[in-house]
Amino acid sequence: MSLIDRLERRMSWVAIPGVVKIIMLFQALVWLLNIFRGDESFLVALHLQKDLILSGEVWRLFSFIFIPPVGPTDLIFMFFAVFFTIFLGSMLEEIWGSFKLTLYIIGGVASVVISEFLIGFPNSSIVFPTFLIIESILFACAVYNPNYVVRLFAIIPIRLFWIAIFAAGILLLQALNDLRTASLILVSLLHFFFVFIPGMKRT
Repeated sequence: MSLIDRLERRMSWVAIPGVVKIIMLFQALVWLLNIFRGDESFLVALHLQKDLILSGEVWRLFSFIFIPPVGPTDLIFMFFAVFFTIFLGSMLEEIWGSFKLTLYIIGGVASVVISEFLIGFPNSSIVFPTFLIIESILFACAVYNPNYVVRLFAIIPIRLFWIAIFAAGILLLQALNDLRTASLILVSLLHFFFVFIPGMKRT
């Protein structure tokens, strides 16, 4: 029995069924509130910031995951991000089960928090930590189902592998422009490599 399976037997209470769906619905709610408020003060109150965490605002250790990955004017992209990420989360939950998926998300949050404390995200990059966690979900799905065909915007058929390659290419371009960004991306995606720990990946 693998370490992950032993943890699941002892800590099954950690599992949150539909955890990705819950996160994305909260992101949609925050996105709508941001529109109605007309400013980013609500997002600022949620975003990951080391100095504010150390001053006592400990909710920022996890609240940043509810920040939507797109701006308030990007209705189409927000719609796509919510439903596509929910689809990816459901795919991973079918493969891993609720416990392992929840553990993966916790690992993603921890990786991003470590990045903030070791390196520090720029203050202008409020959505970047959330974006990296969503990308890690995409990459994990592409590991298991690279040939799965997704109809992009319900029209264009494209393999999940190529969507992941495109997303990785965007991150690579960002990394090549700045060593700090490269370090943030690398550390924030450390949990993704745990997909290859025995017992996590289904053969």
